[in-house]
Amino acid sequence: MISEMFLAMCRTSPAVKKNLWKGMYQAFALYTRNIEGKSVLEVGSGRGGGSNYIKRYLKPKKIVGVDLSSKAVKLCNKNYAGDGLSYICGDAENLEFEDESFDVVLNVESSHCYSAMPSFLSEVKRVLKKGGFFLFADLRDHDKMDILYKQLESTGMNFIKEKNITPNIVEALNTDSNRRLEGIKAFTLSRLFKEPFKEFAGVKGTKCYEWFRTGEVVYKSFVLQKV
Repeated sequence: MISEMFLAMCRTSPAVKKNLWKGMYQAFALYTRNIEGKSVLEVGSGRGGGSNYIKRYLKPKKIVGVDLSSKAVKLCNKNYAGDGLSYICGDAENLEFEDESFDVVLNVESSHCYSAMPSFLSEVKRVLKKGGFFLFADLRDHDKMDILYKQLESTGMNFIKEKNITPNIVEALNTDSNRRLEGIKAFTLSRLFKEPFKEFAGVKGTKCYEWFRTGEVVYKSFVLQKV
């Protein structure tokens, strides 16, 4: 339920999404500076903007975006595909690539939807070349973060960097709260419908907003390296 509300909030709040993605890909650039001419895989590529950003500004030899949604993949190939950039349908827990195919694997705001996180992590490690990087970011309930840590540790990959970016979410929500509230008020809706819309939008004072402000829900990013 928390993940569903967060995704809905991102759709109604461009500032939240922009803040998160900007930070994620800046981290990507910082910890994998030498990817020019290398191979990159983004698992859970969604609408394709992240993979397109990487290809344009970080200059890898190739980047492949994988997503379970055939509609999303079709849209991505229409909007972004070109020399060294492609999108395909695929299952994060059963990647259709040879062992040690990529120098970098990227996964942002997607893993909370997976049915078997250990299977996904096993696939990440399998397709990564030795010395390759795994850049990962997602949210979890605070009381489930220990499970995530154990899952990441079980891969045997080295932890290079960890960052709590929950404050970035709160900052974005604060910045965009009034705009979203005015947008909701502009619709002729009964109170019965307006209150759920406020929750989905993460307006100040809602449960969704408080989850992040109080740390009940945590959003973290990690950089790991295969050894």
